[in-house]
Amino acid sequence: MDDFKKYIRARVFIYIDDLIITSETPEEHLVDIDEVLRKIEIIGMKLKASKCEFAKEEIKFLGFILSKEGIRPNPDKTKAIDDYPQPTNSTDVKSCLGMCSFFRRFVHNFAAIAAPLIALTKKNTPFEWTLQCEEAMNRLEEALTSAPILAAPRLGKPFIIETDSSAKGIAGVLKQEQEGLERVIEYASRTLSKHKARYPAIELEALGLVFAVQKFRPYIDGAKCTIITDHAPLKALLHRKDLTGRLAKYQIVLQEFDVTIIYRPGKKNAVCDALSRHLPTNAITSVTMDNLQLDTVRQEQGLSPVTPRNCNMGIYDNGLRPHKETQCTGLTLLIWRKLTSLCVCFTADIRQYEFDAARPGLGGGSAFAS
Repeated sequence: MDDFKKYIRARVFIYIDDLIITSETPEEHLVDIDEVLRKIEIIGMKLKASKCEFAKEEIKFLGFILSKEGIRPNPDKTKAIDDYPQPTNSTDVKSCLGMCSFFRRFVHNFAAIAAPLIALTKKNTPFEWTLQCEEAMNRLEEALTSAPILAAPRLGKPFIIETDSSAKGIAGVLKQEQEGLERVIEYASRTLSKHKARYPAIELEALGLVFAVQKFRPYIDGAKCTIITDHAPLKALLHRKDLTGRLAKYQIVLQEFDVTIIYRPGKKNAVCDALSRHLPTNAITSVTMDNLQLDTVRQEQGLSPVTPRNCNMGIYDNGLRPHKETQCTGLTLLIWRKLTSLCVCFTADIRQYEFDAARPGLGGGSAFAS
C-alpha cells in the first residue's frame, strides 16, 4: 500500500486496507477518485462496492469523525464510556481509563481530571470508590460527550504551544492559526510523581515545556513554534549559559526545536488557565482553625524556625511587620502591627500543606485541574 500511495498525485491516507481520498472541491474530488481507481485497476486490486462511500462531507474512521471542520470523537464510541458501570475494583478502573485515554487528546487537562481514578490503579492502594472518584468519572464522561472539534494540522506552518504546571500535573495545548483564528490541534497532560511535584517552580514550569514539545514532536519537528508560558523567568531558558542540573538538561531538549518562548500573564493565558474556571484554587477564602491540621502545624514549626522572613507575611500587605510573638497551645503566633488579632505563622513548608487541606472546599484539585 505504501508503493501504491507513492505514485499518485491525489491526497490519500491509508491505514492497513482502509483508504481515504481528500480533496478541496467536488470537481477536484472526481479527478482524484478517477486517478486512484485507475491505479487500483493497474495493480490488480479489488474493491467491494458495498464498503465504498463517495463524496462524503464527513466520515467515521478509527473511532473519530472527520470533516472539513476538523476531528471529533465518534459518539458511538463514547457512548460505551457513558454506559460504563461503576467500577468495583482496580481492574475495572484501568479498563475505564483505557477507554477514556483513547480520546484524551480532546480533553483539556485529562490527567488532572482523572487523578482520583489514576490513584486507585497504583500498587498497594486499597480500592475505595469515593465521592471524588465519582465526580472524576462524571467529569470525564461530560468532557468526552461535549468534546471540541480539533483542527487538522497544516504541516510546515508555525505552531503555538501553551503550557502551565502545578504540583498536581503539567499540561500543554497545541494550536495553529488557521483562517485568522487560533485552532486547537491537540490537548496533552500528565500527573506528576511525588518526587517531581516537589520541584522548584522554575523547574516545574520548565518540565511542562519539555513535556509539551516532546509530546507534540510529530507536529512541530522542523516547523517554527511559539511557546507561551505564564512563568516569566522561562523566557531566558533557551539562552542562559550558566544553567546546571535539570534546567541545563531541559535547555538541551528545547534547543532541538525551532522555538521561541514568550511570556503571557496567567489571566491572559486563555486556554491553560481556563482550568481555574472549574477549580478556583487561587481564590481568596476563609479557613477556620478547626479545618487546619494543627498537629501538623506544630510539628512543622518545630522543624523550621519561625522567623518573619520564612513566614513571608510582609508581601501580602504593605507596612505589615511582626511586632512580637507568643506561644499558645503549642503553636507559635505572631502579633502584626495594624492588625487587631493574632496570626498563626505558616512557614513555606506548611503553607502548601494547609492550602491543599483547605482546597476541597473550593472544589478539590490544583490550579492545574480543568
